[in-house]
Amino acid sequence: MEIDLAFLTWKNVGIVVGTLYAIYLVNALARKLFSKAPPVWFSMVPVLGTLVSFGKNPVNFLVDGRHKYGDIFTANILGKKMTFMTHPRMHKDFFMRKDTELSPREVYKFVIPVFGRGIVYDAEPAIMSQQLKFVATGLNNKNFQAFVPLFEKEASEYFERKFGAGGEFEMFKCLAELTILTASRCLLGKEVRENINENKFAELYHTL
Repeated sequence: MEIDLAFLTWKNVGIVVGTLYAIYLVNALARKLFSKAPPVWFSMVPVLGTLVSFGKNPVNFLVDGRHKYGDIFTANILGKKMTFMTHPRMHKDFFMRKDTELSPREVYKFVIPVFGRGIVYDAEPAIMSQQLKFVATGLNNKNFQAFVPLFEKEASEYFERKFGAGGEFEMFKCLAELTILTASRCLLGKEVRENINENKFAELYHTL
């Protein structure tokens, strides 16, 4: 009696994949029925989840999610559980939470190479809070209103210096340079801004 080993191998693979998929569906259904967490946008596709619909049109995705699940819901996007708060009435509850309940450290890990280890979002909550207070004093409503004419001045002078009466420009490169100019002027002061060359600084910052 001859046995087709290739057939058995693919059959075993199919059984394993089918079993894992069934576990995924049962787990998703159980979370939907019994969990106290925000409702989950169910997807038949593991890992990718709702990536396609989110990628096509994020705004429509949020509107559809709000209509289906309410002001707050969770979606699986590329294996990451992302929770969306789609109405201002949810914002107060979000911002009043302690860092031990809703930790920004988990979300902003990607900035650790920029600031370094032990700084801001890589620091312990108490240290992070102290460090963020330095930033918060400069980023308040009164200062934001004062920043507007500085933004306008920097933008006008930048485009006049670069292009005069008109011309074409590479948006990504120019806006990166302009961001450095406006940020240094508003957050670091006039003296620092006057000693920054946007081209060189942008290149160095990109390398960093």
